[in-house]
Amino acid sequence: MKQWIVRAMLVVFGIWLGAVLLPGDWRAGMQRQALEVTAGARECTALWAASQTDRLDARAPLFVEFPGIVPAIQRGGAFGGSFSRAIATDIFKASEEGIAYARRLLRIEAVAPHTWMIYLPLVNVVVFETEDGLVLVDAGVAAAGPVIRELIASVTDAPIYTIIYTHCHADHACGTWALMKDNPHIVAQADLPACFDRYIELPGSLAEYMGQPVASLPTSRDDLVYPTKTFRGEMTLTVGGEDFVLRARPGET
Repeated sequence: MKQWIVRAMLVVFGIWLGAVLLPGDWRAGMQRQALEVTAGARECTALWAASQTDRLDARAPLFVEFPGIVPAIQRGGAFGGSFSRAIATDIFKASEEGIAYARRLLRIEAVAPHTWMIYLPLVNVVVFETEDGLVLVDAGVAAAGPVIRELIASVTDAPIYTIIYTHCHADHACGTWALMKDNPHIVAQADLPACFDRYIELPGSLAEYMGQPVASLPTSRDDLVYPTKTFRGEMTLTVGGEDFVLRARPGET
């Protein structure tokens, strides 16, 4: 694997050197080819690193089994949506500017029958429609919350029945404040509440580390939407005749 990476780097160097000495049209073509080879080398390196890790990380086998994830994450650098600094600094608490940017940038697409993907800067939200109502996987940042609600209303009038937090990071769980009209169930892994508590206990250091205004950090449990149901290991959640199998594995949290 390491030899392959070295060879790819040599190919890129050769293409670059040739492009410098060639006419403009040829040079442009060579540069495009170099970019493609470089991207391929990055992808292979990421896959190799994932397959070699000794850490019990759920992402490693995922990257190996579904290699298309790597270039999808690399594309645009924003995990599916366009980047916005206003939204990125509105993770915990929404401002009018952040919400306005969210209205410009968020979009919803049907990806299967009764299933939609909402593309956000930083994270995405999946919406499943069941006979009892909607199941959301994650809720985005605070600034995205009102726009997520508006986008959902544009495709279905079903109530939000359940919101599943994949993990405790604020960009996955702080848009919930705007999605509580239907009093949905909030489901998460059992360690998530303790993580939320740390947001309250360490506002100064977390604000500096995460690039957030200190005033936006939560000061009490009322500033966050805690789960109403937690689990460890594995749980099957049945909503409207549909089974959602939730498995907790060590990851970035």
